[in-house]
Amino acid sequence: KSHISIAAKSEFFPEALHICKPTPAVDPTIGILVRQKTACDENGGKLRDAQREAYERQMGLEPGCTCCIILANSEEDRSQVRIVELWKTEDDFYVHETSEWHAKGEEKVVPLVVDMDCDWVTGYQLRH
Repeated sequence: KSHISIAAKSEFFPEALHICKPTPAVDPTIGILVRQKTACDENGGKLRDAQREAYERQMGLEPGCTCCIILANSEEDRSQVRIVELWKTEDDFYVHETSEWHAKGEEKVVPLVVDMDCDWVTGYQLRH
């Protein structure tokens, strides 16, 4: 039997904006890991700022949202932003997706994004 070994890829993001609500480490969360790509380095900064503005506003309006971490300014690709979004339940995620404040945030975000993908994540939010 042969084993295939795949080298892990690491990315370093010197900017990590952490917007969260205290959540017990024993309460499970569900969320998404988002990768958003813009057309250029300058737009990566604009996207980071638009996402920060949106989440700072939305966190107070979404009781089920527990955490948002915006990772930006990667040494490898400054045009890219990664986001970790966590909610108490999947229903809370859908409240977020269909809300008017989410739509307001998308007005600034969508024109900047040229490529995007998302992965579902589940787990527990660590205390900070």
